[in-house]
Amino acid sequence: MIRLIAFVAALSLPLPGLALSCLPYSHTQAFLDANAAAERYIVVTGRLDFDSRDLPGTDGVNAAEDSTLSARVTGTSLSYAGFVTPFDRTIRVNVACAAMWCGQLDAGHHYLMFLRQGGGDWVLEQAPCTPMAFFEPTAQMEAEVVACMQGGPCAAVR
Repeated sequence: MIRLIAFVAALSLPLPGLALSCLPYSHTQAFLDANAAAERYIVVTGRLDFDSRDLPGTDGVNAAEDSTLSARVTGTSLSYAGFVTPFDRTIRVNVACAAMWCGQLDAGHHYLMFLRQGGGDWVLEQAPCTPMAFFEPTAQMEAEVVACMQGGPCAAVR
């Protein structure tokens, strides 16, 4: 009986997490982080196209390796007037991984992206906990980023 009680007690002890736990990271927080960075950033909304086979793969057990791929962005970039400047170019995408969790992207979808200027290229850094591309942004999300750009309210949502 004592062994059964000890076994049940052992099962109730906290176990190491089996999932990556990230604090919420919003599009407005990404704007604030990009705005505070020493590097130059541009904000773009548009379609992101790339070969999905270039994304890092994971088997759910072993650590995945970061990967860099080329992508095409077709959309508009942010200015003080809003998302009005045409943007159509190839960018570099760095998909970072933390153990077996990697930044998520789906080819052929609309994203709100914060692109860093790096070595003559525009670079999208997509990490599992601090993504710089936001899938299928709503009109409200885009309006909030425009407000941030224009010096209006820009609260980080955490």
